Amino acid sequence: MKPWYIPLIIIGILFIILIILLVSKKKERNTFIFPETFQVTSLIESPKDYDITDLVKVIGNKIMGYDTANITVYSNNSILNKYSTKDIELQAILYKNIVPHTYSLIIRDNPGVSLESIICHEMVHFDQNERGDLIMKDENGKLYFIWKGEKQIPLQSYLNRPWEKEASQRQWELWNQFKNLYYK
Repeated sequence: MKPWYIPLIIIGILFIILIILLVSKKKERNTFIFPETFQVTSLIESPKDYDITDLVKVIGNKIMGYDTANITVYSNNSILNKYSTKDIELQAILYKNIVPHTYSLIIRDNPGVSLESIICHEMVHFDQNERGDLIMKDENGKLYFIWKGEKQIPLQSYLNRPWEKEASQRQWELWNQFKNLYYK
């Protein structure tokens, strides 16, 4: 005669396996068609949940509505360290190149915050640049900014900069919009 608890143990194990399978099931992704004039190259590894190239393209083209861009995503701590201050250690920077609509999105190796928040934040800066609201200049290794036509005080606290306030406010909204479009 079998002990009465063996079937319960088997049912419990099967139940746990079923929950693990349901939780770990990959979400199906939608398929998108992007204009050939909206190019993204990522030189960093994508997380399992999403593709970095897709994240940038969906936000830039499908959410923000831009048809033209050439964005390269890569890591370079040296550049980020150069522009970091005692006030803030930059996790990323969006550098607008001399060629119109061409950008370098530079992300710190092993950033201190989530990759999706960084990319969404920097995509707000992409929008600000494309709208003409934000211009970043490098003079003798020092960054300064022009926001809506006015040169900004270089020593202004990072979190008090109006373009950073906008990016911080919009980054999670963009992430949620992306997830709603990206996953079936």
